[in-house]
Amino acid sequence: MLKQIQIKFPVLLVISVFGPYLVLSLGISLWTAFLGSIFLVVTYNFIKSEKIGFRSIQHFMTLWLALIFYFCFSTWINWNGTGLKAIVAELDNFFEPFIVMFACYLLLEKKTKLQMEERFEKVAKTLVGFLIVNTFLSLISIFFNVNTIESTVGLVGKYFWGGENSVAVAAMQNGRYSGVFNQPFEAGIAYTLGVLAWIYIVRNRKIKSIELISILVLFLGGIFTISKAFIFVGILVFSIVFLSIKNLRNQAKLVVPFLIISLPTVMFLLRKPWGLGLQYFLRFIRVDSYENGALNLFTAGRFGGNNATQTKAFERVITQDSSAFYHKVIGNGFGTQAMYDDTSFHFFSVGGIIGILFLACILVLLIAKSILFIKRSNFSVESKLFAGIVLMILLDCFGGPIFTVNRSSSILWLMILMLLQFYDESQQNGISKIRDFFR
Repeated sequence: MLKQIQIKFPVLLVISVFGPYLVLSLGISLWTAFLGSIFLVVTYNFIKSEKIGFRSIQHFMTLWLALIFYFCFSTWINWNGTGLKAIVAELDNFFEPFIVMFACYLLLEKKTKLQMEERFEKVAKTLVGFLIVNTFLSLISIFFNVNTIESTVGLVGKYFWGGENSVAVAAMQNGRYSGVFNQPFEAGIAYTLGVLAWIYIVRNRKIKSIELISILVLFLGGIFTISKAFIFVGILVFSIVFLSIKNLRNQAKLVVPFLIISLPTVMFLLRKPWGLGLQYFLRFIRVDSYENGALNLFTAGRFGGNNATQTKAFERVITQDSSAFYHKVIGNGFGTQAMYDDTSFHFFSVGGIIGILFLACILVLLIAKSILFIKRSNFSVESKLFAGIVLMILLDCFGGPIFTVNRSSSILWLMILMLLQFYDESQQNGISKIRDFFR
């Protein structure tokens, strides 16, 4: 049974991410139930065996576990006996990535490069397939109110967003559609990972007509969210990675004109039913939208301008208790903020200056791995994909809690950790070459 779990775990995780909530009152979803089950299985086998997984995965797992323990300590120091539900909910957001790391460390077997490529391509195809279905759900949403419980497809609002008071409902009022995702930000992250997965699928062959259609659908899904995480960051990262691969760069004359012609055409055809969304999208090219500065517009008012929400949020946390300096150093713990629109503020609010140092360590580790990966693997496709994801993280961390956001963070960590297998493989090859040199 464990062998079957090892083989199917990555694909099943991606599938579960697109699943519904199973127990609405407790906030238990298909992917959290799946992760909980996997955690029990891998913990049991971890106790029984002495298996050593990929070293790079261990690095991130250890650092993230230390982060969780520290944030729990900060929460314990500041806890006044109230808000337990909010604390548990936020702890769960941090514990889910650890389960993905723990599972990948123990379940991903060390195989040949070809076998690892096949395993990662299965995950890529699964992700692309489900995102395509999600795009069609968004398209249906444009014509029908999927959140109305009484409507034909009203189950989406109830069992995927958690009810009629979700962020997705508010986003729909501006014509922003995310399918099963509750927030445009998390949908934008998912679609960015999706277009990168598409690159991996077609990396070494001639692009077929069906694959051209699939990338068009992925782009449309990302645009329907009107998430800056996709429109500005995702498309940029896709372009850089796509053009960095020789085989795909040679086919750019086919892909680029196709997207340039097809995307505006579809958007024009949808101008009436998607009128609100199109107006919201077009504000990025209107001059009057930049009166508070480009930074303010691109971060949706989080930074830049006089009323930047995240700047004020930092100030509020810093000045809320001027007599207690340790709040700035160790933070306020879990459950003290209703929402987080920025990764740095999230870590600072929960863990103070020490939390920011943890975030810096994670980002530095990602950047260092990316640089070494490219160097040691001689600019392999996997190293370029990994670099693209790291670039996405660096840019998107200003738009939300990218490491812990619902649904998408599980896919993000899975792709990071599976690509690190290739990093460790390239490192091992480098060590072998050095040994052969001195023999």
